[in-house]
Amino acid sequence: MQASIYLITSIKGPAIRSQGRYLYLINVENSQGQTISRTGYGTVKNVNEHKLALRALVKALRRLKPSDVKIYTNCNYLSNYFSYLPKWQQANWQIRGREIKNLAAWVEIAVRTEGHEVELHPLEGSSFQKWMEHELLKLSDH
Repeated sequence: MQASIYLITSIKGPAIRSQGRYLYLINVENSQGQTISRTGYGTVKNVNEHKLALRALVKALRRLKPSDVKIYTNCNYLSNYFSYLPKWQQANWQIRGREIKNLAAWVEIAVRTEGHEVELHPLEGSSFQKWMEHELLKLSDH
């Protein structure tokens, strides 16, 4: 099974903000070749972009059966550090003797993607970027 996850967050960078929102879209192709779509969103208080993007990815992965997945995100933190998962696992989830940040989320992501091909791509330029930006703005009006 092949799946695509599109993630967007309302905040950028490592600074803690009073509130942030995320939105994800999951597209899965079923055995008849039809695309099934699911969305999810949330609001988190006292959060930065890193934790917000991790939360969105974990929530999306929880809705998938194990599968190969393409992840489209506007979060450089996810894109840059996802490839470190095997090294972190080998090092017992530590860097220079210290536990990695956001450990629980990274461990769950590793477990849910284990044995599957995962590719990360920029959200920018994807067919869903404008729609997701619009939907995220609508969420902030609530």
